[in-house]
Amino acid sequence: MNCERVTRSSVNTELEFWNQTGSLFDQDFGDIEIGSGDDAAGIAGPRTGTLNLNGGFVQTSGHLAIGNRRGGGAVNISAAIMSTSGRETSNIYIGRGANSSPGTGQATELRVIGDESIIVATGDLVMNESEVSSNSSLITQIKGPAITPIRLSGDADISNGTLRIELDGYAPNAGDKSTLIQAGVELDDDFDAINEMIEAAGYEPVEHAVALELGEIIGPFKSVDHSLARLTPGLDWEVTYTDEEVQLGVIQSGNIPGDFNENGVLDAIDINLLSGQVRQGTNDIAYDLNQDELVNDADRKIWVNDLKFTYFGDSNLDGEFNSSDFVFVFTKVEYEDGIADNSTWESGDWNGDGEFDSADFVTAFQANGFEQGPRAAATAMAPEPASSALLICGLLLCIGFRRR
Repeated sequence: MNCERVTRSSVNTELEFWNQTGSLFDQDFGDIEIGSGDDAAGIAGPRTGTLNLNGGFVQTSGHLAIGNRRGGGAVNISAAIMSTSGRETSNIYIGRGANSSPGTGQATELRVIGDESIIVATGDLVMNESEVSSNSSLITQIKGPAITPIRLSGDADISNGTLRIELDGYAPNAGDKSTLIQAGVELDDDFDAINEMIEAAGYEPVEHAVALELGEIIGPFKSVDHSLARLTPGLDWEVTYTDEEVQLGVIQSGNIPGDFNENGVLDAIDINLLSGQVRQGTNDIAYDLNQDELVNDADRKIWVNDLKFTYFGDSNLDGEFNSSDFVFVFTKVEYEDGIADNSTWESGDWNGDGEFDSADFVTAFQANGFEQGPRAAATAMAPEPASSALLICGLLLCIGFRRR
């Protein structure tokens, strides 16, 4: 469903797929149901539903119900206005579960993308109050230091919901903090701003009700999932709650995993210390990054790939493996120099055996990071194994020629 200006007067609008990229949808009576499942009489309806609101305006008189009964549903809001404000108690449900038994429903989610939207409701935000939905998620997709808050006059009952944090091209910094949800808010200024934008777009303003009562936060979230929002080592997500707000922030975690010399950064000293522990074979738990009670090459891979976010071969630890790393190691003049255990990461010992020799080139090129750019942004195809082998052979021939 793509909208110009639509004013709908009906009991409910129930849709399987709704894609709105602009204009105004004004429902002046009834609810908007995204993924109902079946009706009160058990008659089958759409099992799932999706609303993609990317620009434009949606205003509903009644409730916005994602997963109205047993169905699953998703609402994705980006740079748009979602005003659930036609009645004094117009609610946003993420998993309403009406007339259904606990545990019989599908997953429901509300995704808020970036910081350019306005999302308001005169009533409550309710997440899976009847525990019908298999999972009720509020997803914040973060594109910068600020995010769009959900502003409510009523309560925000999030105690049966999951907060999912996802990063979209932004690397958070310590001290970042934004409001996710505000409850008990008087929305007069929000309504004025919404109607000004609606009129600027060429439409007549919509009518908004005034809430009868102001509410509070009922929490905390049942769970918080930040598996798709990996932070720089040393930083942690923090969700804080007050009576009227839920905030999401980034804080210093104190200890940095992999910082074995505790100087506050991950550097060559740390990977050299870890490689030394691997060679000693003592399995010191202080160096056991994957907590398998062993200290071996698996821990080195975690340090390089998951903590430092770089590649084997990145001798100068600038986050990339490229020709500058060869220049860096060749200035150390340690390639097959016959001196036992004198090489380190920055002088070409990428496999951690204390030597800089052909085995290190094999380790580096087998990791397929050469000329891929920074790990977090690598999108190009990795070199084919045959190409990597040719690069290794070429390098070794050049080295051999220079040593003659």
